[in-house]
Amino acid sequence: MCVRRTRRVNFIHMIARLQKQSFQVSILLLLGAFIAFPQAVLADRIKKQTEQVDAVLLLDASGSMRITDPNRLRAEGVKLFIQFLKKSDRFALVEFAEKSKTLRPLLGYNEAQEANVNQAIYNLGDAGEYTNFIGAFQTAQKLLAAEGREDAEQVVIFLSDGKLDHTPETGTIEAQRKQLFEEVIPSFKDSEIKIYTLAFSDEVDTELLEEIASSTGGAHWFTPTAEKVHESFADLFLVVKKPQMVPLTSKGFRIDQEIQEATFYINRQEGDEVVLISPASEKLSLNTKRKGFRWFPGQQFDVITIEDPEAGQWQISGIPKNEGFATVLTNLKLLTSWPTVIRAGETTVLEARLYESSKPVVLPEMTDVIKYAFEITPTDKVSEPVMRALLSDDGQDGDRAARDGIFSARVTLEEAGEYNLRVLASAPTFERHQKISFRVKPRLVSLGIIASEHSLSAKNAFDPNVSLAKDFFQLELSPELSGSKRIQVDLFATDKKNRRYKIPLTRFENTYEASSLKLPFEGEYQLYATVTADGRRTKKFRGRSQEISYAKEQVVDEKGNVVSVLLVEEEKKPKEEPQGFPWVYFVLLVVMNGGAGYACLNKLKEKQASMSDESIESFNDIAPIEAALVELEQRSKSTEIDFDDPIFTNDEIEVMPDLKNILANPEAKPEPDPISAPAVDDVADDSEASEVDDGSEMEDVLEGAEDVDAEDDEERD
Repeated sequence: MCVRRTRRVNFIHMIARLQKQSFQVSILLLLGAFIAFPQAVLADRIKKQTEQVDAVLLLDASGSMRITDPNRLRAEGVKLFIQFLKKSDRFALVEFAEKSKTLRPLLGYNEAQEANVNQAIYNLGDAGEYTNFIGAFQTAQKLLAAEGREDAEQVVIFLSDGKLDHTPETGTIEAQRKQLFEEVIPSFKDSEIKIYTLAFSDEVDTELLEEIASSTGGAHWFTPTAEKVHESFADLFLVVKKPQMVPLTSKGFRIDQEIQEATFYINRQEGDEVVLISPASEKLSLNTKRKGFRWFPGQQFDVITIEDPEAGQWQISGIPKNEGFATVLTNLKLLTSWPTVIRAGETTVLEARLYESSKPVVLPEMTDVIKYAFEITPTDKVSEPVMRALLSDDGQDGDRAARDGIFSARVTLEEAGEYNLRVLASAPTFERHQKISFRVKPRLVSLGIIASEHSLSAKNAFDPNVSLAKDFFQLELSPELSGSKRIQVDLFATDKKNRRYKIPLTRFENTYEASSLKLPFEGEYQLYATVTADGRRTKKFRGRSQEISYAKEQVVDEKGNVVSVLLVEEEKKPKEEPQGFPWVYFVLLVVMNGGAGYACLNKLKEKQASMSDESIESFNDIAPIEAALVELEQRSKSTEIDFDDPIFTNDEIEVMPDLKNILANPEAKPEPDPISAPAVDDVADDSEASEVDDGSEMEDVLEGAEDVDAEDDEERD
């Protein structure tokens, strides 16, 4: 019996030791992952930025192209995109109308193939009767499945001027849209293939193309006419390849010694003659013959590539207005973390940092040397930048940790639309610049105040007191929620005492309304709405509207009587303690509890005496964990980058004109941004909850051991 009991105790001790060691290792791994998270995420993104690309270009060949693009300017955009590609990239050309036709398979590109590629682009048709989107996407997916490389980023570039228009035998438009979003697009998402859509003309279904792009993690561009299609292709290249850039200033391009190859993109008017002037005052033009020098002239742009360019200021002449950029091959890279789609009203953290090859720049001293700035400009309308500020590395305003080399800023945009983000890293001897196009989606639910004569409730007379209401609160759901299930919409009001009330709503399809009479009392309120819904597959929606202020006044009816309203939700009052509790019951409870406690104490003493002298080891010793954390923190701060290099000693600094004032005066506070807003609590969240071991298994083991001991006691008795 003693041997059997000792084995049980040893088994308990072994389990306890394993639990302790597992707990320590889990803590170390968790904290290590937390510390290394920013570096790991950004390192993965810098790796993806240098990956090769397999691109399939789907080009609309319907008959409407003769009207919307009579000069075949879409071909110029395709040529521009191809000029930016490197030797490790591959592309295919596919035209589509009622059927799809492959003009060029998925192959690499070099200068020797230029004539064949231009011929394929020239053969692009414009006589189709329909625009079969589904057939085009299926052709692209087959090409990538057969010839795509696993180590390359796979993308589809879709150019069209029209709407979804299938042949009658393929079914209705509604059926085709359903197949597109329930079968075709999910298969692209599962294969991690991004779709980028470009549209021009007023007839295009912009909303459809935006949804196709955003559903796969891509982006969408729109231009009213074909004259600007090449600019959309230039922006597209920047998003797909995310190249390193130097900004074009009034003095030209500033090239530093770290740049191994520079590709200049210069936007101009047809007929302008561009001259590129080197730092040594050498004039280069289309007819210049030079080793490692290529010049591609388009109708409205020039692309110039120079291998091993001279360090210094390169100038542009021959055009009245300088518009363009230079992409560069260099070991010193600027990496920007920013999504292609965000939602209005939600706060997103912008992060940027420099890398030397694949190693991050993390020396704290460089925080005071390198300046980071950003600006955001709408592209779907003529507008000045709506946001312009510095990024910081001080552990505040969304920055994860102070002086870790990652510069951050919290960004909130209230207005939906298309935008460009420009990020600049500027140091005494170099500059790096990135440009990212992105889209701001509308809020899932928007809240507004309307007069009673414009309310749907008044028109339908659902509320008997509606004629007395001065105002109505109206909630509108985003079209993105169409087709969703279990939609829950709520309207909340908070008064000056921070008491929150839930206001009942009346539904009219995708619009909800509530009368101002539903507010419980006169006074000032802050109102906001929330929505939750289940989308396609496992997608979950959760959003919050903007917050508005409203002051309720006293309402009287036609007879002069004050109209009373029903309180919907009020702060719960604490329960009152019972008064006059009889002392006799109190004495009785004390005696009963005392007796039960004495009996339990004797039982515990008996069990303690019967147990072995061995005891389960304590978990209070955390010295090994602390030592491991100190070592892990020291490793996380290590770096192999040497910033004593002479390239960091020049005091001259040339900045982007739009950001010059910010970098010159970093202490100055930026002007209030009319569209920025504080962070909201409820945002779209597709993450899944994780299960955490709270030690319940250990408790079960120990409780089981007590049960076994009790059985042994019974056997001895």
